[in-house]
Amino acid sequence: MDKLLSVNETMSILNISRQTIYRLIKQGKLLPIKIGRKTLFKEEDLKKFIEESRTIPPS
Repeated sequence: MDKLLSVNETMSILNISRQTIYRLIKQGKLLPIKIGRKTLFKEEDLKKFIEESRTIPPS
């Protein structure tokens, strides 16, 4: 089973604000899991998001 992370944990890992997390959700870049009133994220999804966000420096 995948590890689920809270919004606060996700904020800490990505070093971004709560507002930015919800903006990324709205843009479809982060996929949340809603359980009741809780918003959670799969650890694997965050790893994928980080990899897809990497940029290659110009040469």
